[in-house]
Amino acid sequence: MSALGFAASFFAAAFLAAPSAFAGGLETPDNGTEALGRGGAFAAKADDPTALHHNIGGLAQQGGTRLLVNANVARNSLSFQREGVYEGDPGTTAWAGRRYPLAENQGGVAVLPFVAATSDFGTERMTFALGTFAPHSVGGKVYPLVQNGAPSPARYDAIGGMPTLLLYHTAAMGYRVADWLDVGVGFHLVQAQIGTRLIAYMNKYCSGFEEAACDARGEATTKGWSGTGSIGAMARLGEGLSAGLHFRGPAPITTEGTAKIDPPSVAKGFEIPATRVMVQTAMPWVVRGGVRKVFGRERSFAARGERGRGEPTEGTGDLELDVVYEGWGSAMNPGPRVVLDDVKGVGRMERTVTKRYSNTLSVRVGGSYTLQGLSVPVTLRGGGYYDGSATAGAYTRLDADTLDKVALTAGVGVRFGSVRIDAAYASAFDFARTVKDGDLRSAEGAPAVNNGVFTGHTHIASLGAVIELDRIFGGGRLPLPKPDGDRVARR
Repeated sequence: MSALGFAASFFAAAFLAAPSAFAGGLETPDNGTEALGRGGAFAAKADDPTALHHNIGGLAQQGGTRLLVNANVARNSLSFQREGVYEGDPGTTAWAGRRYPLAENQGGVAVLPFVAATSDFGTERMTFALGTFAPHSVGGKVYPLVQNGAPSPARYDAIGGMPTLLLYHTAAMGYRVADWLDVGVGFHLVQAQIGTRLIAYMNKYCSGFEEAACDARGEATTKGWSGTGSIGAMARLGEGLSAGLHFRGPAPITTEGTAKIDPPSVAKGFEIPATRVMVQTAMPWVVRGGVRKVFGRERSFAARGERGRGEPTEGTGDLELDVVYEGWGSAMNPGPRVVLDDVKGVGRMERTVTKRYSNTLSVRVGGSYTLQGLSVPVTLRGGGYYDGSATAGAYTRLDADTLDKVALTAGVGVRFGSVRIDAAYASAFDFARTVKDGDLRSAEGAPAVNNGVFTGHTHIASLGAVIELDRIFGGGRLPLPKPDGDRVARR
């Protein structure tokens, strides 16, 4: 094989450093300002347009016409303290024998919007919805190539800095089957853009395994479309008790674009032409279920199917418990498939990039209380969650935060006539993980580069509004949901 082909083969082997930049287990819950304030426990409430994500069966209870605009701003501080010291004999480089420095995320915040509109169009049993939202992953991570004058010990794992985007463009409908039961169905058109920047080691030219002079750099941006669907149900069980269940199907994703490879500095005179690249990956199926109990002066579902408009009831609260299960074991095990098309001197190259994700379980609890005696309705929210890891120790990396997490959340909602303003905050703490059996290597036969300690923390702030358009412009005959704990019903 030519030197050119040899370099390209290493690039292919290392290419997809971060297909999971939008992945979950990997996600840090959750979408929607109201839901975030409740610890992500919203499957059995789902009474605003974020039902497109939490439980599509919640649409049918939403009368009138309204617009929701939410935005989460998040930053993840995932870091890695690699085990060991730089290779080499003292005197060969300034950093030989020095302990590896801590690799920390230097990127900024990620902004995750959620925009949706719902309307019953004057019907008594149906609600239609359109919306666009992203999975709640926290991207924007950037890791340095050089630290304290030495090559970063994490450069073969992730360096980031390329935009990655995943959006679910959604159309859905909810239907009231009976006074006690609502169902919903939706279609998601999935838009994907995967950006990758990485370092691949070309050990043909060097005697060691991590000499900076043998580092080649690669960049690629690929784009594609896919689709999937959702179904959901909401049941009013009486005495203020409700239950919700939601299923979103898997989304196989194929993206295509161009890969650019810069040879290592030691390989002077070589040039690797840009080549077409295809990435085949997937988003998982997701099941959400929850049970909710309303307390206080008014129980939302005590009168089954009663269709009345009313203002928020003071002194009313609720408590909800949710479980979310995501099928990452089928979506990312072993991992994405990468194809480099017509590499000069080699031809077509294919490789499956090992991720070995496993299914994840998240348990969430949250609730709300509407205060009494104020001039405007004010609802306080709170909650917390546990989010399980998507990887075993050997496959832990910096490209996505797959560690176990526990979080506390808080939020508030204030209604001013036909507009409700919501705000929320979540603080998610990673369980630190020490990896001794790492599987990520710079080259075949090299020591693992992901042995060490991974830690992290995520801050999420959210701001949103729900606008009741029928109340502003008139012509609507059916009401919009009222704040937490209030009757969500039609006239």
